[in-house]
Amino acid sequence: MPIGDLRNLIVLESWGEDAACAKPGAPDPDAFHSEAKDVVEAAARFCFAFCTVRTQCLEDKLAFEAKTRNTRFGVAGGFTPRGRTRLVAERHAAARATDAGATS
Repeated sequence: MPIGDLRNLIVLESWGEDAACAKPGAPDPDAFHSEAKDVVEAAARFCFAFCTVRTQCLEDKLAFEAKTRNTRFGVAGGFTPRGRTRLVAERHAAARATDAGATS
């Protein structure tokens, strides 16, 4: 499927019609899945600045990646793949710290 069909997939989600990346004036859909670091980072900044549903987008993407053990790719919820990897690691560390505190 061409990356240009991204907007069609996003609107299938309950929050998709409100996604900034699916609206006119958004960066080209290819920017959200570019191999070029500067292009992907610009797309992530766009999401942080303009998207009102980035939390839902991010959580859906994280759930998909966890369920499928899919390689992280593309911008979701304003996070690059590297940013999502760090976020997941931070969440796991926080959960371990909470569990350790509860058993002390």
